Amino acid sequence: MFARDPEFCARKRNRDGGFSSSMLRDDQQDELRKIFAAQRRLGNPQASEDSVGKPRRQFSTR
Repeated sequence: MFARDPEFCARKRNRDGGFSSSMLRDDQQDELRKIFAAQRRLGNPQASEDSVGKPRRQFSTR
């Protein structure tokens, strides 16, 4: 996952207009799918297939 990627460990934020520490939108959406899938496996009733749609749309429009 992004938070554990050694390439991004030293620097958490972007500065001076550079986006080298930014996560790609596709990677964000993939991680979101994985998080919701894990929550479903753990029995979280609020992590349905339908519930992932709203955050996914929010990520894709920003």
